[in-house]
Amino acid sequence: VQAYCAQMRAQCTLVQQDFDGLIPALQSGKVDAIFASLSITEERAKLIGFSKPYLRTPARLVARANAKLEPTAAGLRGKK
Repeated sequence: VQAYCAQMRAQCTLVQQDFDGLIPALQSGKVDAIFASLSITEERAKLIGFSKPYLRTPARLVARANAKLEPTAAGLRGKK
């Protein structure tokens, strides 16, 4: 974030925000940008504008080899 601010010659203030509050904070003008690992989804793209991705964070599921898990929201519901 500081490198982006330096390149823009802008003085930036970092604001700690709960993840669920990132988009509402941007929409309300509380923050000017989100520099978090926020995946681009169709639903989110309807709410806010995204830049070109600068970071890729692929999702991973790790479990025992004999675990009978379905890698879907329904299949993981209630699991820890």
